[in-house]
Amino acid sequence: MNPALIVSLREGTLDSLLTGTPGFELGSDRRRAFLERLADLPVPERTLLDSFRVERGPRDVGPFSWSAEKAARRLSTDVLRRETRVRHLGAAFDEVVHSLTRLAGDPRTTRDLGSWLASLTPGALAMVRSRALHRAQLTLGVVARFSHPVTMTPADSYLSVTRSRWLLRGQRDAVIGDTDHRILLRVRPGSPSRSAVRGLRVDALIDTLVNPSGQAPARMVGVWPESGLVIGVEPALDDLRVAARDLLRAARLVSDSAHQNAA
Repeated sequence: MNPALIVSLREGTLDSLLTGTPGFELGSDRRRAFLERLADLPVPERTLLDSFRVERGPRDVGPFSWSAEKAARRLSTDVLRRETRVRHLGAAFDEVVHSLTRLAGDPRTTRDLGSWLASLTPGALAMVRSRALHRAQLTLGVVARFSHPVTMTPADSYLSVTRSRWLLRGQRDAVIGDTDHRILLRVRPGSPSRSAVRGLRVDALIDTLVNPSGQAPARMVGVWPESGLVIGVEPALDDLRVAARDLLRAARLVSDSAHQNAA
């Protein structure tokens, strides 16, 4: 496996993370074998599987539901796709929320973000706004450390696993470069956990599985602005193998837990 590269945000630039070779192609046989093993693990309902479950370990994560932190991440990205001038971020946030809530459904019957936002009290929405704008400003600070153009991604990478109810999600907030030499960025709150590198490898694996040709990203970069740390993973075949084992282990725990609860 390639060793993780740890960089301090105190450095003037993060361009050292942009070096390296283009990501290799993971063969279709390997991709199919992994997805078939995952499909063999039954779950009773649509279940999200991502790096968060791997980093959390055996603790029960539970079904997806919106929270202030999850909403802030999504909204900060939407805001930065509209506006990158700090003084106009607040207005961009209000526009995004208005467009999401205008056609919101009943929050009791739908999981979409607009419905969840529409159900919030003014105080709760103000808290989400504060977190989203704080995150957007932190992200702008990270982007400014690269001399190359950085594109905010409209969504994470998702893959619905055939013959199963698993939904894979590879988290990413921005991308540098093109498909053949893409570097993915994740901006995260707090400090990196002991399993942060494992989580980055999982994000890289899922992005590889979503890519039509199975090409891995050249590097997966996690940035923790509040702690001043950056971790970069250059995924080799062994890195993706370990990530696959971690994902299968997490899926097995979820499947076993669901089976026990149904018994």
